[in-house]
Amino acid sequence: MKYILTGGRINGELLNEKIAQEQLHEYSIIDLEDFIDELIRWISEARESKTLMMQDLRMLMNVNEDYILTSNSTNSYLYPGESGFEDVCQEILDLNNNLKQ
Repeated sequence: MKYILTGGRINGELLNEKIAQEQLHEYSIIDLEDFIDELIRWISEARESKTLMMQDLRMLMNVNEDYILTSNSTNSYLYPGESGFEDVCQEILDLNNNLKQ
């Protein structure tokens, strides 16, 4: 199955806000352009340990998506074509359906 991310939605299905707010899943949907802007700001404000942020920035600037999945606890990112993307999308949709019950 092909999964499409948009603001707070996977394949058009609106996700319960609790999933992101309460970090009920390891991954959350983010707006890539907004995140890149934020990452640039963090890099400019950082006094040390910029290497990992710079690596992330270089990698993310080559991603041709509007929205991606980001880990809530690490600097892991998933988007179409990345290993694990489809599984994580399905897990989030399953969690969303369970919250409806």
